[in-house]
Amino acid sequence: MKNKLSIFALALLVMVPAVISAQSLKSDYFVTASYDRIKLNPAFAPHNGYIGLPLVGDLYLNVGSNMAVNTFLIPLNDGSGKLGTFMHPDVSPERFLSNLESQNYLHADFSTSLFSYGRYTADRNGFWNMGFSMRTESDVNIPYEFFDFMKSGMTSDNTHYSISGMGLTQSVYMQFSAGYSRRINDNLRIGANIKILSSLIRMDLNIDRMDITMTPDEWIIDTETSLDVAAKGFSFEKDEEDRISSVNMTSLPGMAGFGAAIDLGAEYRFGGILEGLNLSASITDLGAVFYGRNNLLYAESGGTVNYTGFKDMDYENMDISGQVDEITGLFTEMVNLKESAPSSGVSEMLPASFRVGAEYEFFNNILSAGLLYTGRLNERKMYNELTLSCNLRPSKTFALSCSYSFMNIANSIGWALHVTPPYGINFFVGSDYTYLKYSTYYVPLDDTFFNVHFGVSIPIQGGKMRRAN
Repeated sequence: MKNKLSIFALALLVMVPAVISAQSLKSDYFVTASYDRIKLNPAFAPHNGYIGLPLVGDLYLNVGSNMAVNTFLIPLNDGSGKLGTFMHPDVSPERFLSNLESQNYLHADFSTSLFSYGRYTADRNGFWNMGFSMRTESDVNIPYEFFDFMKSGMTSDNTHYSISGMGLTQSVYMQFSAGYSRRINDNLRIGANIKILSSLIRMDLNIDRMDITMTPDEWIIDTETSLDVAAKGFSFEKDEEDRISSVNMTSLPGMAGFGAAIDLGAEYRFGGILEGLNLSASITDLGAVFYGRNNLLYAESGGTVNYTGFKDMDYENMDISGQVDEITGLFTEMVNLKESAPSSGVSEMLPASFRVGAEYEFFNNILSAGLLYTGRLNERKMYNELTLSCNLRPSKTFALSCSYSFMNIANSIGWALHVTPPYGINFFVGSDYTYLKYSTYYVPLDDTFFNVHFGVSIPIQGGKMRRAN
């Protein structure tokens, strides 16, 4: 078994399903019927126990970026109605580059539950939960200068570009979790969740510096680039100049690394004259993953390459797939990676998330208003967000939440719907980023912040439903 993948194609392959996060809706945070909000704060507990259905018990997809889809797939000016990539000659550099930021990032994650289960203790003060799931994550950062080089190219007989801070980090994990929360008294509830992680693949590509000088005869490229791949069953393939040209899958993939993480949380419900006010806080994904030396591939580049390839690239007569292949080939040649032997195994901290929530209940808990702060620190960027929500729960079998998120990620309307009868089937569906403007290909335009969360479970202990606090 031997399959070839270019370095760039490997990045895209991991990114398609793919940032480690709690992977749950912020709109769910104040929905007391939700069993899934345990991921956001392990002190929480739903109204009743549950058994999640395999695959559809907890399905989550999230994409966030300051790059819009219609920046890269652009209607052509030939009247055909077809789309071209930003490299097509009908797309001017000004038209493309004016829609980019100085740093352009993409964050994507996906998870699905293979098994989940939760139930109350006999005294109804404690709540146990466990689950087994797959989760994937990707973070990409591309500076403006790289796109300027790709699109504008040589604008004079001696054109220079200086690119730095470009990188790609991606991971695929299997996760087993077990958690417990307990009501300490009428006001305080605390909880913890332990996670055991098994990494299938992790890749970290860093372009610290890329200086490009373009002349009519050649391109002179000076780079400082490194590539770390943690994966079992893969190896590098090299060309006649000992440069890495592709990645071979030499056997069935296996476990590349193991790790652990912990979630901690607390909720305090005030009494007396402050009754109805609830405060909560949590930290999730506090841990690390270790990768053994035998499962590591490492490559780096340094020095100068004189490059004469890729002349007269015909983007006009290529379809989108052909244009992507040309860009992929160009990138692979330019980074000029050569294999180095890893000296030892490595450990990697998981990107932790922090949450602080405040809620006030009205009309005997039928209606509430909440404010949630979310901070998330990953390897490439710090994300901060505030979410305002209005939560309607007229009964324990129905809950609806509407939210508005803002600060430095995106401004968007969110929602979550839960139907939780004590017997039969429970389900929930929602999204934190909901947009109404889509392209012909059903992808969001203008803003690339989108997620959807869906789950189906079987309720247990339904005859003893009660508030979790």
